[in-house]
Amino acid sequence: MDSPATVPTGLLGKLVALGTTSSVGENELESWRRNPKLATVILSGLAQQRLPNIARQVLDLMLASRVESNVVHHNVAITACAKSGNWQLALCILCGMSDVSIVPNEITCSAAITACERGRQWQLALSLLDVMPEMGLTANVITYNAAISACGKGGQWQIALGILLALPEVRVTASEVTYSAAISACEKGGQWQLALCLLSIMPDCRVSANEVSYGAAVSACGKEGQWQLALSLLCEMPRAKLTANAICYNAGISACEKQGQWEMALALLSNMPEMKVAANVISCNAAISACEKGGRWQIALGLLSCMPEMKLTADEVSCGAAISGLEKGGQWQLALSLLNAMP
Repeated sequence: MDSPATVPTGLLGKLVALGTTSSVGENELESWRRNPKLATVILSGLAQQRLPNIARQVLDLMLASRVESNVVHHNVAITACAKSGNWQLALCILCGMSDVSIVPNEITCSAAITACERGRQWQLALSLLDVMPEMGLTANVITYNAAISACGKGGQWQIALGILLALPEVRVTASEVTYSAAISACEKGGQWQLALCLLSIMPDCRVSANEVSYGAAVSACGKEGQWQLALSLLCEMPRAKLTANAICYNAGISACEKQGQWEMALALLSNMPEMKVAANVISCNAAISACEKGGRWQIALGLLSCMPEMKLTADEVSCGAAISGLEKGGQWQLALSLLNAMP
């Protein structure tokens, strides 16, 4: 996950505040002409702020003001697109590089593929991957990771696994990120057996599973009703010297919720503080829903009332699950009261 963007200052702050390059004066442009790396710093800041449109304006301004631009400037601008999922602009910048006689490199294509991945454009991601050899470029593990993730988000788990299996042929070594992306693809495709298989073979491939790998596997089992296996994976994590995070716990609670295992869901939720893992709204929603399905409206209502103490704000899902539990329990007056109290 990307780091939270800090509050920008100076010229970058003006660009962010105004949303236009009108604040870039001749003095700044002259300094960019003397040292193009200064423009790279500005573009990197815009990428961190997820402002691809302004990054594109900076590139256009550089061209119009005869400031030398290179592949690094374009790579950073495409990265800004990737961070915000703006795949259209990423491809536009990529295609426009030939107009200014700049040759893309591996980083360029990896950033563009990542933009397509975040924009859920798996076909375009694969097309970019396929044309890289024609451009004289060799895809690396980061490129393949983005392509696998793109296929996973597009529901193409078979293609994702095909890419993973083909890596030895192109002499690319899969990383924990590669396997995590493939496991996530299986999870999204309802293939819990394959997800577990991939997780189990990671040690043999000299790849260490991480929290993301386990979280995706737990979710894969939970979505397909395999709540016991999901909890088994959570219990296995300490033996693998891993600490379950909120995503892992949420997947486990959700697995229990789907099968009406309200007691296990509550046990997981109550265990989170002991493991120094902060529960979030998703954690509570899944637990409340588990209690609702188990006919435990009193506990569901208790969880809902405890959310402010946990510094959490109940949302429509939280209230909806509690109200449903009250209705099933014949507590229609309480249900109406809660419904009226909803913002």
